[in-house]
Amino acid sequence: MSGRRWAGSVVVVGLVTVIGSACQPAAPPEPVAEPSVETHDWTYDGDTGPERWGSLNAEFATCATGTEQSPIDLGGAASAVTDAVTFDYHDSALELVNNGHTVQVSYDAGSTMQVEGERYELEQFHFHGPSEHEVAGREYALEIHFVHQSAAGQLAVVGVFADVGVRHGALAPVLDNLPTEVGLPRAVLDARIAADRILPRNRSAYHYAGSLTTPPCTEGVHWIVLRDALTIDAQQLEQYHAVMHRNDRPVQPPNGRTVATDGVS
Repeated sequence: MSGRRWAGSVVVVGLVTVIGSACQPAAPPEPVAEPSVETHDWTYDGDTGPERWGSLNAEFATCATGTEQSPIDLGGAASAVTDAVTFDYHDSALELVNNGHTVQVSYDAGSTMQVEGERYELEQFHFHGPSEHEVAGREYALEIHFVHQSAAGQLAVVGVFADVGVRHGALAPVLDNLPTEVGLPRAVLDARIAADRILPRNRSAYHYAGSLTTPPCTEGVHWIVLRDALTIDAQQLEQYHAVMHRNDRPVQPPNGRTVATDGVS
């Protein structure tokens, strides 16, 4: 998962606090965020792959030493009940960036979700293929991460699985316009994106405390992974992999964490 809309995976990221004057409140902290352009200090394989992220840079140490790392295997771990998520998503202009680690879609301000009394604004969404989270050892063809931030700077990420089946019309504007080159964001002027139509109809979800799934692997992220998977067709999956290499971090130890469900059926 990268951080914000930017500069989220989230694939994911640090905190910067801007201090206001004595008569102005401090601006909320920005979440740590994956840069908008390719960096070469970490990858998904070889000597700079996930097993070595924690030793590549002192800022990445949490990738190795953290105790609440993501992703995890969600299967069979549900042992608590929590509040359901309320979504209030609206359409957005379509702006994409290939940052070398994922393809990310920035999202216009004004789309939110609410859970456990906290409201979060949707900043961006991006892709991992195959899925990062697993369910009882099963991985999916893709996982989409919808990255949100509260007014206080708290991160919450909604994960949505996708498997091969029927073509997904709401994702077509993205998958038909994936940037083939790493670079700065580019707008698709004749298209819009509707995040609400990307989510499955059943919003039942797993909830747990985790981290960003890319360096610096910052913890304190509220993860909400929807149980039901979307479908995309084989051509759409090929479109993604024609542009993006395999970009999933392996599952991490749960370390006794509770995975809750929201009781939505």
